[in-house]
Amino acid sequence: MNPLSKSPSYIVRTPYSYCFRMKVPIDIQRWVGKKELRYSLKTGYIGIAKQKARYLAGQVQYLFRFLRKGGVLLSKLTDEKIQEMVQEYLEWNKKSIEGWYEDTEESPFEDRQHYYEHLNMLDEIIKENIEFLALGNYKSIEGLVSKKLLDHDIHDVEKGSKEYIKLCRSMLQASIKGTEHEKLFLQNEITEEPDLPKESEPAPMPPEEPSEPLDKVVMDYWNEKVPTWKERTQPEIRRALDHMINFVGKDTHIHTIDPKIMRDYKQHLMVEKTRSGKPRTIKTINDKYLCFTKAFFNFAKSNQYIKENPAEGMLIKDKKRKSPHEIQDPFSTDDLKMLFCDSSEYNEDKHKKLHNFWIPLIGLFTGMREEEISQLYISDLIEINGLWCFDIKEEEDKPDKSVKTSEKRVVPLHPFLVNDLNFVGYVKNLPDKNGRIFPEMKRVKGRYSHGFSQWFRKFKIRCGLDPTPRKKTFHSFRHTVVDNLMQKEIPERVVAMLVGHSIPGQTGGRYAKPFKPEKLLDRTILQLNYGIDLSHLKSSKFVGKG
Repeated sequence: MNPLSKSPSYIVRTPYSYCFRMKVPIDIQRWVGKKELRYSLKTGYIGIAKQKARYLAGQVQYLFRFLRKGGVLLSKLTDEKIQEMVQEYLEWNKKSIEGWYEDTEESPFEDRQHYYEHLNMLDEIIKENIEFLALGNYKSIEGLVSKKLLDHDIHDVEKGSKEYIKLCRSMLQASIKGTEHEKLFLQNEITEEPDLPKESEPAPMPPEEPSEPLDKVVMDYWNEKVPTWKERTQPEIRRALDHMINFVGKDTHIHTIDPKIMRDYKQHLMVEKTRSGKPRTIKTINDKYLCFTKAFFNFAKSNQYIKENPAEGMLIKDKKRKSPHEIQDPFSTDDLKMLFCDSSEYNEDKHKKLHNFWIPLIGLFTGMREEEISQLYISDLIEINGLWCFDIKEEEDKPDKSVKTSEKRVVPLHPFLVNDLNFVGYVKNLPDKNGRIFPEMKRVKGRYSHGFSQWFRKFKIRCGLDPTPRKKTFHSFRHTVVDNLMQKEIPERVVAMLVGHSIPGQTGGRYAKPFKPEKLLDRTILQLNYGIDLSHLKSSKFVGKG
């Protein structure tokens, strides 16, 4: 049977990559100690996985036959016996490789590309084994070494002893030499028999302080950073880190993760199907995976686990990415009439929940975000120099509150909310003075606005707003406020202070102090004019009393 092109693939698919699997023949299970061998191929590409699996299958079959041969009976693990056993392995490996062409007239390779892919894979295996040798990592060879000792009835060699390590290193060196011999043979460049390094040649020594395993560094990162992350973003970061760990391998030493591995990971994210059966969008790959991965490696670099960030520059350029105004449009005057004048909820006062009445109006007259409004506490409504304002900030004693980009600010209330709808009266009549302004809203997936968001999506459709494409959502109120003010040529930095955007320009961003509420009210809130009559809302049962 042709071992490269006609053998079974020995590949199984895991959720994140491919894995090599081969059953151990019954007659040698007592030596191997397992009924089945499994080894992560550390790739999500089927072509590369097949190449690696074919090579491993061939090597494992050679070792099985070598074990069946019995080897040389050893009474004790001397240097001479180690050299003898290793030399036998090399000779067996050489004969097996050269037997590829003796057993069949067919080439072991399907085509030219297959041939060069195999040569490249051999280079990777040589590099990996040299790295294992330098790091003192003998896991890839320990199974064969341990079973060979049992096979020759040697029981007095302790794992980790000088003799045991010497045998492991010698077998790993033999594996490197065997792979080099295979490559030379395939290139028709055999000049001499493969042999072990001469005693005068210094073997690579493991570094004094090898780097930490990936999962250990991730745990350090998580423990240090999790107190600074918002509660609702923690599951996203954890999912991204776990996904990267499963692809690379949790035991992988972090310093061995290079840009090539990260490029492979990026490609894996692009081709992997999600639960829906569809590939991820570029925005999802960038925002939900690569950004978090890059941040992790920045931490590793800053804390001197690694010298360079292998994920630097890996973000995918999204040519289809749109500007905020292309993603969501502001509401037009006709849209606002449909929502607040023509709908039965507002025109006939048929709202079933009071927060459904208030939140759209607050969004229309402040430009606040949906979650910022939904999570408001009574203590967030403050009076400054006779003006009622919302105090937007995060507080340590209220961990359920969060502000995007942590931009705290004071937002003055529009007179229509204060004088016509008596919003302050509504708040003051709430029974729990330490509670939230909209206590009926439940927190789902870290957001109070979860249920309201679903309601508003259905509400705008009932009002006649076209649901597709989804360019008009609650966030469109924010765009409506900004657009209304910009059309009146209100300076951008003034608008930014109202809605919580970064103030443009280095000087303004660093040194400009926030406007006083009365000035911000005059420059922004009082300038809002949508050309619609909302006087019918004054008689609503939801309007504040007293």
